[in-house]
Amino acid sequence: MVKTEGEGTLLNIAVKEFIPRKIYELLDNPENLRIIKLDAGDKNHGFLIYEADSTKVLTDENDWQKWSSSGKWSYLPTPNLRINKLHAIYKQLIYEGTLQLTDRILLACTFHLSEQSPEVLEVAEFNGEENAGIGTDFYTNCLPRIASLLGVRFITGINNSDNIDFFVGKLGRVRMTDIKPEYRRFFAPQMAQNSSVMRFRTIQFLYPEDKAKYCLEEVNYLV
Repeated sequence: MVKTEGEGTLLNIAVKEFIPRKIYELLDNPENLRIIKLDAGDKNHGFLIYEADSTKVLTDENDWQKWSSSGKWSYLPTPNLRINKLHAIYKQLIYEGTLQLTDRILLACTFHLSEQSPEVLEVAEFNGEENAGIGTDFYTNCLPRIASLLGVRFITGINNSDNIDFFVGKLGRVRMTDIKPEYRRFFAPQMAQNSSVMRFRTIQFLYPEDKAKYCLEEVNYLV
């Protein structure tokens, strides 16, 4: 059973749709699974999934106090401190009392639905427990299902040199540089055309027949 704070839906979609199956395999106690909505600002939507009162020691309380009082609160803690990375990223939620140091953060995601391009779902930020298969399950199975329920046709996001091969190779996304120039602003209205990150922005086509319209001709033979 998933307990939520606030309403049990996000964008009129049942919260269970946002939870990768992999997460259920990792839980010590499924009854402690929680999902909360994140304050992601105007036109953004976010959620965070965690296991309350985990039996795992995630963060040392003394190291947490040392870090939080060090004046370096805006930086991630140094490796010598036994502080969970996701605790550090979402420290404000712990500081406010929304989360505790005993809560195991499993996944957090913020996404954006563009007014200019309502058929495009953009993932603005994603963080998940590392080396657990959560991210792979979320992007491969969960996110496309969410996008379909929202009625969008495209998923986009900015990747990096460490994960670009997964998004292009495994998920079959198309790089922004392989999109016809006249359509690039459709997928990223705010991005400068000569942006250095353009080669790291990728687009997932939920309907393959759309590729012929938006992709450069030479790419259509490959995708």
